[in-house]
Amino acid sequence: MKSKSEKLSRAYTLSSKKHDRVLIEDLNLQREANPTVSVVVPVFKAQDYIEIFCIGLRNSLIELGVSFEIILIEDGSPDLTWNSIKNSCLKYPEIRALRLSRNFGQHPALVAGIHESHSDYTILMDCDGEDGFAAIPVLLEKIRSGFDIVYCNRKRRTHSLSRRLQSRAFAILFRSVTTTDWSAEIGTMRIFNRKVRDAFCQYSESRPAVGGLFYNLGFHHTTIDIPHRSRIGGVSTYTFLSRLRLATDALISFSILPLRLSIWLGAITAVTSVIAAFTVLLLLILDRDFRAGWPSLVISIWFLNGLILLLLGILGEYVGRIFEETKRRPLYFISERLEASPDEL
Repeated sequence: MKSKSEKLSRAYTLSSKKHDRVLIEDLNLQREANPTVSVVVPVFKAQDYIEIFCIGLRNSLIELGVSFEIILIEDGSPDLTWNSIKNSCLKYPEIRALRLSRNFGQHPALVAGIHESHSDYTILMDCDGEDGFAAIPVLLEKIRSGFDIVYCNRKRRTHSLSRRLQSRAFAILFRSVTTTDWSAEIGTMRIFNRKVRDAFCQYSESRPAVGGLFYNLGFHHTTIDIPHRSRIGGVSTYTFLSRLRLATDALISFSILPLRLSIWLGAITAVTSVIAAFTVLLLLILDRDFRAGWPSLVISIWFLNGLILLLLGILGEYVGRIFEETKRRPLYFISERLEASPDEL
């Protein structure tokens, strides 16, 4: 039989566990009632309008009555964007900023901001104002209803026809070669909870495609429709080549179908060459005056050499990514921080 001291010890342990559970439940209830929100914004070449953007975003968050912070990630802009960000940080203590040591790209900048966020909810958005601020209350309401991620689906996009066609073509291609349900209408803007943020931070990609990485996470997600607005200033720094490079990175990161296609392409070429050889042999038998000329020979050599180089290029892309991943270099470097002092908060 258990002694009296053992019974008392067990009762005290159970009481302590129950007390801890109650404290955790109370803390969770407080978080649900007063959530903290971090808004991560990558910034590049936005010296003329970033202050206007910060004012609008800050006013929208104040109206929600939540504790918030705005995290600006300056991605090595060659202009005076950093000075404009400094002015906003001096005016508003809710804004803090990171300056990357050089231009690493929008997606590494987004990753840097996600790493810096430690709030209950994190919102990603661009600084061009195309998604507007009206979606933020809807995002917050939707995610508090039980979702882990809420994406924004842009309706009636204001981009040029060529850019819309490029986005749609990439979305169709990406859905075809991967198992993710990629949508051309979903942009940067989204909200996710702390659980998703912690899971995302486990990624260590050297060339992150943030959209694809979020789809790969899974979790309980949904979308909301938002109007697509015109930019509040500046022009897009994405060119056709930069979008093509980003699309290539995403495809290679999430699918090995190009390698499988190269196998099928090689097999088809081999079968075609055998058929061509039998055809030439048959013509020689039936028509002794038939002589295959040099044009067919030269065309065959060019075609096969081009095919070989194409397949080597596809293989080289994958080998190059393996090489980059093995080096384990940091995704970004921070050269400067701007944060409010405790007295200002």
